[in-house]
Amino acid sequence: MRRLFQSHGKQKVAESITKGHDMAKELTVPRELTYKQALFVVHYLRTMEAKQAALDAGYSPGNAAKYGHELMQLHHVKAAIDAAMSERIERTKIDADWVLLDHRIGQRP
Repeated sequence: MRRLFQSHGKQKVAESITKGHDMAKELTVPRELTYKQALFVVHYLRTMEAKQAALDAGYSPGNAAKYGHELMQLHHVKAAIDAAMSERIERTKIDADWVLLDHRIGQRP
């Protein structure tokens, strides 16, 4: 599991939740997120699927779809996801346009 610690008014997710997911090591999340919400954000960034992210964050299997949907409606959760995605795009310099352009160029006529 991850530890969250305070740093300049924000929480940082300090360790990888699951092995092999290094992208989560330095995720900065807003202070108002609960621990489980922060886990949801990290897993959503990996899966891009709310139900699976809720399951991976520890929400009950019977209610994962419901909680995933509800979490995506919370402004502070959505803002954390958007901020993390922007950080990822800035860090990697890869966005959807780049992927689509690269894919189209790689196709043969």
